[in-house]
Amino acid sequence: MERTPKRVERLSGALRFLLVALPLGCSEPLPSIRYETDQASIGTNFEQALCGHDLTWVDEHIEFLEDALDARSDDPVRIYLYVGRPPQCRGLGCYTEGYVAGDWSSIDHEIVHAIVARFAHPPLFSSEGIAEALSGRGTQRAMNATVADSLLVRDSAKLSYYTAGHFMRWLIEERGDLAAARRLLETGDADGIYGASLEELGEVYETDAPFSYPPLNPCNYTTLARVGEGHWYEEIDLTCEHPDATRFGEGWVTLLRSVELEGGTYELRVEGGRGARLLGCQEDVLYEPPPEMAFGDTQSSAEWLQTARGVLFESGKTHVLELEPGRYKIDVPSDLDRERVGIDVRAVE
Repeated sequence: MERTPKRVERLSGALRFLLVALPLGCSEPLPSIRYETDQASIGTNFEQALCGHDLTWVDEHIEFLEDALDARSDDPVRIYLYVGRPPQCRGLGCYTEGYVAGDWSSIDHEIVHAIVARFAHPPLFSSEGIAEALSGRGTQRAMNATVADSLLVRDSAKLSYYTAGHFMRWLIEERGDLAAARRLLETGDADGIYGASLEELGEVYETDAPFSYPPLNPCNYTTLARVGEGHWYEEIDLTCEHPDATRFGEGWVTLLRSVELEGGTYELRVEGGRGARLLGCQEDVLYEPPPEMAFGDTQSSAEWLQTARGVLFESGKTHVLELEPGRYKIDVPSDLDRERVGIDVRAVE
Protein backbone atom coordinates (compact mmCIF):
# COMPACT_ATOMS: atom_id res chain seq x y z
CA MET A 1 0.00 0.00 0.00
CA GLU A 2 1.17 3.51 -0.70
CA ARG A 3 1.70 5.68 2.32
CA THR A 4 3.05 9.19 2.54
CA PRO A 5 3.75 11.46 5.53
CA LYS A 6 1.01 13.31 7.29
CA ARG A 7 -0.82 16.80 7.47
CA VAL A 8 -4.08 18.95 5.03
CA GLU A 9 -5.71 22.08 4.05
CA ARG A 10 -9.33 22.31 5.11
CA LEU A 11 -11.12 23.35 2.02
CA SER A 12 -14.25 25.43 2.32
CA GLY A 13 -15.72 26.34 -1.04
CA ALA A 14 -18.89 27.48 -2.67
CA LEU A 15 -19.96 23.89 -3.31
CA ARG A 16 -21.20 23.35 0.25
CA PHE A 17 -24.82 23.42 -0.87
CA LEU A 18 -24.07 20.44 -3.15
CA LEU A 19 -22.80 18.18 -0.40
CA VAL A 20 -25.83 15.94 -0.19
CA ALA A 21 -25.40 13.10 2.26
CA LEU A 22 -27.70 10.68 0.47
CA PRO A 23 -26.62 7.68 -1.63
CA LEU A 24 -27.98 6.85 -5.07
CA GLY A 25 -27.55 3.10 -4.74
CA CYS A 26 -24.84 2.55 -7.35
CA SER A 27 -23.40 -0.89 -8.14
CA GLU A 28 -20.22 0.43 -9.80
CA PRO A 29 -17.12 -1.19 -8.24
CA LEU A 30 -15.35 0.85 -5.59
CA PRO A 31 -11.79 2.05 -6.26
CA SER A 32 -8.94 -0.08 -4.94
CA ILE A 33 -7.50 0.85 -1.55
CA ARG A 34 -4.19 2.67 -2.08
CA TYR A 35 -3.41 4.02 1.39
CA GLU A 36 -3.57 2.56 4.88
CA THR A 37 -3.05 5.15 7.63
CA ASP A 38 -3.48 4.85 11.38
CA GLN A 39 -7.13 5.88 11.14
CA ALA A 40 -8.29 5.24 7.55
CA SER A 41 -8.24 3.02 4.49
CA ILE A 42 -8.33 5.20 1.38
CA GLY A 43 -9.07 4.33 -2.24
CA THR A 44 -8.98 6.77 -5.16
CA ASN A 45 -10.34 6.73 -8.70
CA PHE A 46 -7.44 8.88 -9.94
CA GLU A 47 -3.74 8.21 -10.41
CA GLN A 48 -2.34 11.31 -8.72
CA ALA A 49 -0.89 10.67 -5.27
CA LEU A 50 -2.19 12.14 -2.05
CA CYS A 51 0.52 14.36 -0.57
CA GLY A 52 2.09 14.43 2.89
CA HIS A 53 -0.27 16.94 4.47
CA ASP A 54 -3.33 15.24 2.96
CA LEU A 55 -2.90 11.92 4.75
CA THR A 56 -1.90 13.51 8.02
CA TRP A 57 -5.01 15.68 7.97
CA VAL A 58 -7.27 12.62 7.46
CA ASP A 59 -5.85 10.94 10.55
CA GLU A 60 -5.93 14.11 12.65
CA HIS A 61 -9.52 14.87 11.65
CA ILE A 62 -10.70 11.37 12.57
CA GLU A 63 -8.80 11.44 15.89
CA PHE A 64 -10.32 14.83 16.76
CA LEU A 65 -13.86 13.64 15.99
CA GLU A 66 -13.47 10.40 17.92
CA ASP A 67 -12.31 12.32 20.98
CA ALA A 68 -14.82 15.16 20.60
CA LEU A 69 -17.79 12.80 20.25
CA ASP A 70 -16.51 10.03 22.51
CA ALA A 71 -16.87 7.57 19.64
CA ARG A 72 -13.58 5.70 19.37
CA SER A 73 -13.14 2.56 17.34
CA ASP A 74 -10.32 0.24 16.33
CA ASP A 75 -11.82 -0.02 12.85
CA PRO A 76 -10.43 2.36 10.21
CA VAL A 77 -12.76 4.73 8.38
CA ARG A 78 -13.09 3.63 4.75
CA ILE A 79 -12.81 6.57 2.36
CA TYR A 80 -13.15 6.50 -1.44
CA LEU A 81 -11.97 9.66 -3.16
CA TYR A 82 -13.18 10.72 -6.59
CA VAL A 83 -12.60 13.53 -9.01
CA GLY A 84 -16.02 15.18 -9.14
CA ARG A 85 -19.25 13.54 -8.00
CA PRO A 86 -19.02 9.88 -6.93
CA PRO A 87 -21.49 7.67 -8.85
CA GLN A 88 -23.17 6.53 -5.62
CA CYS A 89 -23.89 10.06 -4.33
CA ARG A 90 -26.40 12.76 -5.27
CA GLY A 91 -23.86 15.47 -4.52
CA LEU A 92 -20.09 15.74 -4.18
CA GLY A 93 -20.04 13.42 -1.20
CA CYS A 94 -22.02 11.00 0.94
CA TYR A 95 -21.69 8.48 3.75
CA THR A 96 -23.33 5.21 2.76
CA GLU A 97 -23.09 1.52 3.61
CA GLY A 98 -20.32 2.04 6.09
CA TYR A 99 -17.95 4.13 3.99
CA VAL A 100 -17.31 7.71 2.89
CA ALA A 101 -17.34 8.57 -0.82
CA GLY A 102 -16.56 12.02 -2.07
CA ASP A 103 -14.65 14.66 -3.92
CA TRP A 104 -11.85 15.97 -1.68
CA SER A 105 -13.82 19.12 -0.83
CA SER A 106 -16.56 17.03 0.80
CA ILE A 107 -14.77 14.54 2.99
CA ASP A 108 -14.21 16.80 6.02
CA HIS A 109 -18.02 16.87 6.27
CA GLU A 110 -18.67 13.22 5.35
CA ILE A 111 -16.15 11.82 7.85
CA VAL A 112 -18.24 13.44 10.60
CA HIS A 113 -21.23 11.39 9.42
CA ALA A 114 -19.11 8.24 9.60
CA ILE A 115 -18.14 8.91 13.23
CA VAL A 116 -21.67 9.95 14.30
CA ALA A 117 -23.09 6.75 12.74
CA ARG A 118 -21.23 4.76 15.41
CA PHE A 119 -23.68 5.93 18.08
CA ALA A 120 -26.65 7.78 16.53
CA HIS A 121 -28.83 8.36 13.48
CA PRO A 122 -30.13 11.91 14.00
CA PRO A 123 -32.69 13.68 11.80
CA LEU A 124 -31.58 15.68 8.77
CA PHE A 125 -31.13 19.11 10.37
CA SER A 126 -29.03 17.87 13.31
CA SER A 127 -27.13 15.36 11.19
CA GLU A 128 -26.03 17.85 8.56
CA GLY A 129 -25.61 20.58 11.15
CA ILE A 130 -23.11 18.62 13.23
CA ALA A 131 -21.26 17.55 10.08
CA GLU A 132 -20.82 21.21 9.15
CA ALA A 133 -20.05 22.37 12.70
CA LEU A 134 -17.32 19.75 13.21
CA SER A 135 -15.91 19.67 9.69
CA GLY A 136 -13.15 21.97 10.92
CA ARG A 137 -14.17 24.95 8.81
CA GLY A 138 -15.69 28.08 10.27
CA THR A 139 -19.46 28.57 10.18
CA GLN A 140 -21.51 31.59 9.15
CA ARG A 141 -25.08 32.81 9.22
CA ALA A 142 -27.18 32.18 6.15
CA MET A 143 -28.78 35.26 4.67
CA ASN A 144 -32.09 33.68 3.69
CA ALA A 145 -32.90 30.65 5.88
CA THR A 146 -34.05 30.56 9.50
CA VAL A 147 -33.73 27.69 11.94
CA ALA A 148 -37.52 27.33 12.07
CA ASP A 149 -37.71 26.94 8.31
CA SER A 150 -34.73 24.59 8.18
CA LEU A 151 -36.11 22.25 10.85
CA LEU A 152 -39.04 21.50 8.54
CA VAL A 153 -36.89 20.49 5.56
CA ARG A 154 -36.85 16.79 4.74
CA ASP A 155 -34.85 16.89 1.49
CA SER A 156 -31.13 17.51 1.98
CA ALA A 157 -30.94 19.19 -1.42
CA LYS A 158 -33.20 21.94 -0.02
CA LEU A 159 -31.53 22.30 3.38
CA SER A 160 -29.48 25.40 4.23
CA TYR A 161 -26.22 23.82 5.32
CA TYR A 162 -25.03 27.23 6.53
CA THR A 163 -27.99 27.57 8.91
CA ALA A 164 -27.79 24.00 10.20
CA GLY A 165 -24.03 24.17 10.72
CA HIS A 166 -23.93 27.61 12.31
CA PHE A 167 -26.82 26.76 14.65
CA MET A 168 -25.12 23.57 15.84
CA ARG A 169 -21.85 25.44 16.34
CA TRP A 170 -23.79 28.07 18.34
CA LEU A 171 -25.25 25.34 20.55
CA ILE A 172 -21.74 23.99 21.21
CA GLU A 173 -20.21 27.41 21.85
CA GLU A 174 -23.03 29.13 23.75
CA ARG A 175 -25.47 26.51 25.09
CA GLY A 176 -23.43 23.64 26.39
CA ASP A 177 -20.50 21.72 24.98
CA LEU A 178 -19.64 18.82 22.71
CA ALA A 179 -20.91 16.31 25.25
CA ALA A 180 -24.32 18.00 25.22
CA ALA A 181 -24.32 18.03 21.41
CA ARG A 182 -23.56 14.30 21.40
CA ARG A 183 -26.53 13.63 23.69
CA LEU A 184 -28.75 15.66 21.35
CA LEU A 185 -27.65 13.55 18.39
CA GLU A 186 -28.24 10.36 20.33
CA THR A 187 -31.58 11.19 21.98
CA GLY A 188 -33.10 14.19 20.17
CA ASP A 189 -34.17 15.47 23.61
CA ALA A 190 -33.39 19.19 23.28
CA ASP A 191 -35.72 20.06 26.18
CA GLY A 192 -33.96 17.67 28.54
CA ILE A 193 -30.47 18.78 27.48
CA TYR A 194 -30.90 22.52 26.88
CA GLY A 195 -34.15 23.30 28.68
CA ALA A 196 -35.86 24.37 25.45
CA SER A 197 -36.98 22.89 22.14
CA LEU A 198 -34.93 23.34 18.98
CA GLU A 199 -37.61 25.73 17.73
CA GLU A 200 -37.31 27.84 20.89
CA LEU A 201 -33.52 27.72 20.76
CA GLY A 202 -33.73 28.79 17.14
CA GLU A 203 -35.57 31.95 18.12
CA VAL A 204 -32.79 32.86 20.55
CA TYR A 205 -30.18 32.01 17.90
CA GLU A 206 -31.78 34.35 15.36
CA THR A 207 -31.35 37.22 17.84
CA ASP A 208 -28.07 36.36 19.56
CA ALA A 209 -25.83 34.35 17.24
CA PRO A 210 -22.76 36.12 15.80
CA PHE A 211 -22.16 36.40 12.08
CA SER A 212 -19.33 33.87 12.04
CA TYR A 213 -17.37 31.43 14.17
CA PRO A 214 -13.74 30.76 13.19
CA PRO A 215 -12.42 27.36 12.10
CA LEU A 216 -11.90 24.95 14.98
CA ASN A 217 -8.13 25.09 14.54
CA PRO A 218 -7.48 28.09 12.29
CA CYS A 219 -4.38 28.18 10.09
CA ASN A 220 -2.86 25.08 11.66
CA TYR A 221 0.10 25.06 9.28
CA THR A 222 3.83 25.05 9.90
CA THR A 223 5.05 28.56 10.71
CA LEU A 224 7.24 30.25 8.11
CA ALA A 225 10.82 30.38 9.41
CA ARG A 226 11.81 33.69 11.02
CA VAL A 227 15.35 34.72 10.06
CA GLY A 228 15.52 38.17 11.65
CA GLU A 229 13.51 41.02 13.12
CA GLY A 230 10.51 41.50 10.81
CA HIS A 231 11.93 39.01 8.27
CA TRP A 232 10.75 35.49 7.36
CA TYR A 233 12.37 33.29 4.73
CA GLU A 234 12.40 29.66 3.63
CA GLU A 235 13.67 27.77 0.61
CA ILE A 236 12.27 24.26 0.12
CA ASP A 237 12.46 21.42 -2.37
CA LEU A 238 8.74 21.00 -2.93
CA THR A 239 7.44 17.53 -3.82
CA CYS A 240 4.22 15.71 -3.01
CA GLU A 241 6.12 13.70 -0.38
CA HIS A 242 6.94 16.83 1.64
CA PRO A 243 5.05 16.71 4.98
CA ASP A 244 3.64 20.22 4.39
CA ALA A 245 2.48 19.61 0.81
CA THR A 246 -1.12 19.21 -0.31
CA ARG A 247 -2.49 18.50 -3.74
CA PHE A 248 -6.04 19.63 -3.15
CA GLY A 249 -5.83 23.32 -2.31
CA GLU A 250 -5.14 24.55 -5.83
CA GLY A 251 -5.18 21.35 -7.86
CA TRP A 252 -1.38 21.35 -7.93
CA VAL A 253 1.18 20.25 -5.36
CA THR A 254 1.10 23.14 -2.91
CA LEU A 255 3.33 24.13 0.01
CA LEU A 256 1.43 25.38 3.09
CA ARG A 257 2.76 27.88 5.62
CA SER A 258 1.45 30.43 8.14
CA VAL A 259 2.96 33.65 9.46
CA GLU A 260 1.96 36.06 12.25
CA LEU A 261 2.35 39.73 11.24
CA GLU A 262 2.06 42.86 13.36
CA GLY A 263 0.52 44.84 10.50
CA GLY A 264 1.89 47.60 8.28
CA THR A 265 3.86 47.55 5.04
CA TYR A 266 5.49 44.30 3.91
CA GLU A 267 7.40 43.02 0.92
CA LEU A 268 6.38 39.59 -0.34
CA ARG A 269 8.44 37.70 -2.88
CA VAL A 270 8.24 34.09 -3.98
CA GLU A 271 10.65 32.32 -6.30
CA GLY A 272 9.43 29.23 -8.11
CA GLY A 273 5.92 27.85 -8.26
CA ARG A 274 2.94 29.69 -9.68
CA GLY A 275 3.15 32.45 -7.09
CA ALA A 276 2.13 32.85 -3.46
CA ARG A 277 -1.47 33.01 -2.33
CA LEU A 278 -2.02 35.05 0.84
CA LEU A 279 -5.16 34.79 2.99
CA GLY A 280 -5.92 36.34 6.37
CA CYS A 281 -6.91 33.73 8.96
CA GLN A 282 -10.12 34.20 10.92
CA GLU A 283 -9.21 33.43 14.53
CA ASP A 284 -11.96 35.32 16.38
CA VAL A 285 -15.75 35.31 16.49
CA LEU A 286 -17.14 37.96 14.11
CA TYR A 287 -20.34 39.72 15.07
CA GLU A 288 -20.68 41.55 11.75
CA PRO A 289 -19.70 40.55 8.19
CA PRO A 290 -16.12 41.63 7.47
CA PRO A 291 -15.50 44.31 4.84
CA GLU A 292 -14.13 43.32 1.44
CA MET A 293 -10.32 42.81 1.57
CA ALA A 294 -10.56 42.89 5.36
CA PHE A 295 -6.87 42.09 5.84
CA GLY A 296 -5.60 44.98 3.74
CA ASP A 297 -4.29 43.91 0.33
CA THR A 298 -5.77 40.45 0.68
CA GLN A 299 -8.96 38.75 1.85
CA SER A 300 -9.97 37.29 5.17
CA SER A 301 -11.01 33.63 5.26
CA ALA A 302 -14.41 34.81 6.58
CA GLU A 303 -15.27 36.77 3.42
CA TRP A 304 -17.81 35.64 0.83
CA LEU A 305 -19.41 32.85 2.85
CA GLN A 306 -16.09 31.07 3.33
CA THR A 307 -15.20 30.91 -0.36
CA ALA A 308 -12.39 33.47 -0.03
CA ARG A 309 -9.10 32.01 -1.20
CA GLY A 310 -6.83 35.02 -0.93
CA VAL A 311 -4.91 36.85 -3.60
CA LEU A 312 -2.31 35.06 -5.76
CA PHE A 313 0.83 37.17 -6.03
CA GLU A 314 2.96 36.42 -9.09
CA SER A 315 6.22 34.54 -8.74
CA GLY A 316 9.51 36.33 -9.41
CA LYS A 317 8.25 39.79 -8.43
CA THR A 318 8.46 41.82 -5.22
CA HIS A 319 5.00 42.85 -4.04
CA VAL A 320 4.62 45.74 -1.59
CA LEU A 321 1.54 45.10 0.55
CA GLU A 322 -0.39 46.93 3.26
CA LEU A 323 -1.57 44.26 5.71
CA GLU A 324 -3.61 44.23 8.90
CA PRO A 325 -2.30 42.62 12.11
CA GLY A 326 -3.00 38.90 12.34
CA ARG A 327 -2.07 35.42 11.19
CA TYR A 328 -1.87 34.69 7.48
CA LYS A 329 -1.98 31.51 5.43
CA ILE A 330 0.59 31.35 2.64
CA ASP A 331 0.44 28.68 -0.03
CA VAL A 332 2.73 28.20 -3.00
CA PRO A 333 1.33 25.95 -5.75
CA SER A 334 3.63 24.28 -8.29
CA ASP A 335 2.75 22.39 -11.46
CA LEU A 336 6.06 20.47 -11.40
CA ASP A 337 6.76 17.12 -9.69
CA ARG A 338 9.75 18.69 -7.96
CA GLU A 339 10.59 22.38 -7.70
CA ARG A 340 12.75 24.59 -5.51
CA VAL A 341 10.55 27.32 -4.06
CA GLY A 342 11.46 30.24 -1.83
CA ILE A 343 9.20 32.49 0.27
CA ASP A 344 10.47 35.86 1.50
CA VAL A 345 8.38 38.17 3.71
CA ARG A 346 9.89 41.26 5.33
CA ALA A 347 8.55 44.32 7.09
CA VAL A 348 9.24 47.68 5.45
CA GLU A 349 10.16 50.44 7.91
